[in-house]
Amino acid sequence: MKCTCYPYTPSSRAGFIISPLALIDLHCHLLPGVDDGPETTAQSMDMARAALAAGIDTAVATTHALDANSVPERARLENLAQSIEQATGLKIVVGYELHILALAEGLDPSGYTIGNSRFVLVEFSLVNKLETGKEYLFDMMRAGLKPILAHPERYHYADSRCLRELRAEGVMLQINSRSFAGDYGKPVKNKAWDLVKQGLVDFIASDAHRAQHYETHRSALKQLRNKGVPVDLLQPISIIQQVLKGEQT
Repeated sequence: MKCTCYPYTPSSRAGFIISPLALIDLHCHLLPGVDDGPETTAQSMDMARAALAAGIDTAVATTHALDANSVPERARLENLAQSIEQATGLKIVVGYELHILALAEGLDPSGYTIGNSRFVLVEFSLVNKLETGKEYLFDMMRAGLKPILAHPERYHYADSRCLRELRAEGVMLQINSRSFAGDYGKPVKNKAWDLVKQGLVDFIASDAHRAQHYETHRSALKQLRNKGVPVDLLQPISIIQQVLKGEQT
């Protein structure tokens, strides 16, 4: 059977050795009682164990920051992450999923990075387009931050041309593995595949909120590998190395 070849342009990822044994999940909601992820510590530990069972070595817990006035403090998240990590063995990096409306309300994104890096995971509204949304991303880059747009396949108003322009300006694009499984419906599934085929994806993450989402994640990654999707989209080693080292360049 002929394998589909997907466009891929090497970037700063080149030169890193990718382990075939461990995966990195750069977007999940794993910490208990802080957003719409697990409600209890027991549920959080079930998620962590499910991640490990799916082959994940490191997870970035990207807690929702939906508005400027009700964002969980990083110190609290760090304490929760440490407890789950010690109990399960899953490496956890604290980050946020920063909603564009929180930025519009004046939240300073520099305080909501992934770990001590300059990466910031940002989400747009799933329903209403914010006309100035991309300007907030550009402001972040002018301030030396590195915005990652979460699950653009789920924004019905964001077409390939729009996303290509954002990526050309330096915005990274993250697709949910669950989109390929059809968890958000067929249109989103088709759009996710189309973005991969067009080379408009920087990496794929789970956006897991429940333990069972990691089984979906594992199955989706297997399907993606079988279809010839570049392994670096599944294991963004260069990004996570910067995150773990806290690089500021």
